[in-house]
Amino acid sequence: MEKIIIYATRYGTAKKYANYLAERLNLPLFSIEEITEAQLKGHTVIFISAVYAGSLMHLKDLLKVSDPQQEVQILTVGLTDPENQEKIQEIFNLAQQNANGKRLVFLGHLPGALTYDQLSFLHKTFIKGIHATSKNKSEVSDEVKLLRDVYKSSLDFVDFSRLDQLT
Repeated sequence: MEKIIIYATRYGTAKKYANYLAERLNLPLFSIEEITEAQLKGHTVIFISAVYAGSLMHLKDLLKVSDPQQEVQILTVGLTDPENQEKIQEIFNLAQQNANGKRLVFLGHLPGALTYDQLSFLHKTFIKGIHATSKNKSEVSDEVKLLRDVYKSSLDFVDFSRLDQLT
């Protein structure tokens, strides 16, 4: 069964990874917004998705148009440390719960990027709130530290070499 790559992104990092992998593997590439049931038919899907609040963007949309027997291979993208296996497993478990019995195969988690100036008003407000409430606290989670640090700046952990195991 041939493979295709589908990505779901909000600020572009998942798209960067998807473009890189599609070029390396010479595979067709589609945004989740443009995919149709006909394009999915007969393919194994590599789904590269941004993670927000522990959930994969547009996974439910993809699963609605995919065949019940179709394999969907998942690569997640986000600021969660790829070495934090417990948190990564939580993300995949939530995806699996939402899969309605469809076959998901977790390929891995890719480190993301975030630029404060590119964020929506809502996301800027969220980051600003985290920054304000945590700046004087010495003990905060790694995720809070990252979000606090991105306030009015940017973080970029993109590492294309993490895809080399797939090529």
